[in-house]
Amino acid sequence: MSYVVALVPARAGSKGVPNKNIRSLAGHPLLAYSVRAGVKAGNIDRVIVSTDSAITAGRVSGCA
Repeated sequence: MSYVVALVPARAGSKGVPNKNIRSLAGHPLLAYSVRAGVKAGNIDRVIVSTDSAITAGRVSGCA
């Protein structure tokens, strides 16, 4: 049996929309939707968020 990891990149350096990953959409950070999709997927064993921002890391820690 294989072990499947989902990697969600969340770079903080957006020029078009600053901090877009942590901006709220319907009451949740935008990044939360990607994390939850990975967690709910039956074939993914682990979801890892890769970011260069301490703020983004703090916001995403409770998304699952």
